[in-house]
Amino acid sequence: MEKEKCILIVEDEAVNRIYFTRVLGKVGIKVDQAANGRDAVTKALANDYDLILMDLKMPLMDGIQATEAIREAEESRHTPIIALTSYSYPEDQQKCRSAGMDDFLSKPINNRLLLDKVYKFL
Repeated sequence: MEKEKCILIVEDEAVNRIYFTRVLGKVGIKVDQAANGRDAVTKALANDYDLILMDLKMPLMDGIQATEAIREAEESRHTPIIALTSYSYPEDQQKCRSAGMDDFLSKPINNRLLLDKVYKFL
């Protein structure tokens, strides 16, 4: 039997965390949540997530800093990280990739595109 897939949602807006949890829960994906980058790093290093959806603009530690910290601490593992951003300029995409993110989704989020990206990395 295959292990249940678990995604970490990193988003400072509670309504967005609820939205992602509902959309992903409907397709049988377990979701854990973090409200800022600092919590995301702690949770990512303590758990074996299949994927991380990472907002870029957050208090305490932004998504770029959190991704860099996760990548620095990972040893043999590479957890896919998808940026969640309202900025979709090429230079923003490059910053995400340079930090170690694998892909990005522009806000507002389209459910079909979200699920397509999630399934791509699961």
